Amino acid sequence: MNIKTFYFFLLSVICNASFFGQQNTIVEYNYQFFDGGEPTSEKQYLIIGRDKTFYFTYNATLDSLKFNEDFILKKGFNLKFISNNSLIEYKTSLPQKRALVSDSLPNFNWKILNDTKIILGYNCQKASIVFRGRKYDVYFTKDIPIDKGPWKFNSLPGLILEVSDQNKFFKFEATKIFLNSKIPIPPLLEDFFEKYKNNIIPYKRFIEEENKYLLYLHEMIKANSAPGAIYDNINLREYCIEKTFEWN
Repeated sequence: MNIKTFYFFLLSVICNASFFGQQNTIVEYNYQFFDGGEPTSEKQYLIIGRDKTFYFTYNATLDSLKFNEDFILKKGFNLKFISNNSLIEYKTSLPQKRALVSDSLPNFNWKILNDTKIILGYNCQKASIVFRGRKYDVYFTKDIPIDKGPWKFNSLPGLILEVSDQNKFFKFEATKIFLNSKIPIPPLLEDFFEKYKNNIIPYKRFIEEENKYLLYLHEMIKANSAPGAIYDNINLREYCIEKTFEWN
């Protein structure tokens, strides 16, 4: 994918050309994850504005994207809206249910290390952290002094370009960076969260419902397994990116 194709996508989702002028940073990541089967990968995008950040998944060619409210409601595509330390996420992991959930981002207690490497031509430094049951190694660059990164990661003195957990279940790798873009955050994204803001539920409540669904799946697997198969003491969230929570 070239820059021209990517800009075509961004232009296609902007409803009003008068919004030009604000400069944003756009990062494309390759996200790889392992859920017990074959490893899966997908493209994810981080759009960083002056006081708002959006993060979402989209796998098809960007110039074919039909980006409207119906698409968001049906696909979800891991859409996240971040402002200050508050995150609103559109969740689609439960069958027959879609939900906007609110999650308060913690103060990440990063351990900054001496290891370095080059990513996309930028000098990067290593840091590590334990977050919600997983230990992660990340690489960030002070060459881009933006304290953001993929998914929920933030609060380092530079843009996060690579993240991997130490079990090799999850990995985010920056593949393209667009600095000082004059393309604004698509108004449709902001309007979506504004329209449904009264339907937001706490993240803890959503996780409780998700855990019930995971337990149901676990019991179904046990019931259909061969006699003698052992499934006791299994962490239901073993293949979830968040295994434990601060309220447990």
